[in-house]
Amino acid sequence: MLAAEYAITLEQGASFSQVWKWTDKSGAAVDLTDLDLKCQLKLGRTGIVLLEGSYVGSTNTPSGDMVLSEGGTAGTFGLSISRSVTASLYFINAFWYLEIANVLNTFRILEGPVTLSRR
Repeated sequence: MLAAEYAITLEQGASFSQVWKWTDKSGAAVDLTDLDLKCQLKLGRTGIVLLEGSYVGSTNTPSGDMVLSEGGTAGTFGLSISRSVTASLYFINAFWYLEIANVLNTFRILEGPVTLSRR
C-alpha cells in the first residue's frame, strides 16, 4: 500500500491540529481499535528527526511532541503539535510521515512535505 501524500504547513508559535479518517474501498471506516501510531518530522526523508510521536492503542497512551490519537471504530486518527513546540522549530522545509501498526504489519498511510511559516 502506498502512502497518501499530505503536505503540512506549520505556523511558528501556533498550535497545529488535524484529524483524518481512514476508509476502505467501499467507503466504510477502518477499525483502528488497539492499533499503534507513529509519526516523525525530519529534515528530508532520511535526515535528522526534529519531532516524533507515538500512540499505543492497547493502553490509549500518546507520547512525544507530535501528539497522536485514534478514534477506534470511527476510523479517525489525529495529529496535534502545541504552540510551544512549533515556536522552537527553525527550518524551511522538512518531511513527515505517519504509520499505523498492528502485531503483524506496519502501514505508512500518510507522508509529505512540511513547510514552516516563520514569524
